[in-house]
Amino acid sequence: MHSMRFSGSTIAKSFVAVLVLSCIALMGLTASSATSTTSVFVPSSSPSLANFPNQSVVDPSGNLWVSSNDNPSSRVTKFAPDGTATIAWNASTAPIPGCADQRNYGIAYANNKIYWTCYQAMVVSIPTSASFPVSTSDITIEANFSSSSFEPCGVAVAPNGDIYANNWGNSIYVKRASDPATTFTQLSVPAFTGFILPMAFGPDGDLYAVVNGDSSVSANDFILKFDVSGGTNSYTTYWTDTVPSSSTVGIAFFGASSTIVIVDEASSIGVRAILPNGDGTGSSAPSALASNDPLLGSAFGIGVSSSGTIYVVITNASNLHAVTKVTGAVIPVVSTTTTPGSPTTSINGSPSSGISPQFAG
Repeated sequence: MHSMRFSGSTIAKSFVAVLVLSCIALMGLTASSATSTTSVFVPSSSPSLANFPNQSVVDPSGNLWVSSNDNPSSRVTKFAPDGTATIAWNASTAPIPGCADQRNYGIAYANNKIYWTCYQAMVVSIPTSASFPVSTSDITIEANFSSSSFEPCGVAVAPNGDIYANNWGNSIYVKRASDPATTFTQLSVPAFTGFILPMAFGPDGDLYAVVNGDSSVSANDFILKFDVSGGTNSYTTYWTDTVPSSSTVGIAFFGASSTIVIVDEASSIGVRAILPNGDGTGSSAPSALASNDPLLGSAFGIGVSSSGTIYVVITNASNLHAVTKVTGAVIPVVSTTTTPGSPTTSINGSPSSGISPQFAG
């Protein structure tokens, strides 16, 4: 059964399935995960990370930003590609006004800003160009839900500045960029048993939200796609997991491609890639990029750099916290030929023969 542990803000579940590393065939193409390497990027001894790191995001410059909800020192930490750490925000020295609980879970990047959630109340932001650590005056309250029972835990920001936040449950709210911080509307979502966790915007301009199904009722995880680019915010089910005991806790896109990279909190399932199908859904048999690695245990968030380096944030209630790095992971290429003799185009938008995989890292 999926459950939230607010003390460590991680997800506890019993896992019975073991994912066997294998090759997948999709549209006549084959890719293997055997070449991936998982290593420590930020060790658990790093005081810059705090004890309970959660979601993460990578900005266009390759910096990894991690939210850590270790009260009273909840923080946002910036890690340069070489691992150099900078504490960008610390609740102990720059508390967010009007937020009774400074714990932070979700984090996002958009338009040269880092956004994160202040539990039970708000979505706030700081400019990436600020001098760190920031002071309270550097913080902008972007969305204020304190008048409602909405408790934001995940956040994603559209290219136009609209803010989407999800609840500890089954609801998503949107705050339009042109509206005051206290004005927001609720999106329509399907009925399900479980809760929404991470979200991310795809290169198509649509919102992708992971629903953590409740394993006690054999409810598999799935991803909802919201038609943001079309302006309707209507949803479709983009992908449903075939691993019944999985617990997807992180989602990101591989560069500018339509390939989704997800991470499960079970190291036996690990990091996988979901490729787009021709019918507008994701592949039902995702490619395993890295699994059966102890460094992937108790994952909570994932970030992918434009070069393809995959970062996995690790946290649990035993004060184990770290960031691992997956390099050399094979990203399968989906290509189509529009006219005889014309070159094929990979999902990453670069010329491809249609047989060579893309490598992360």
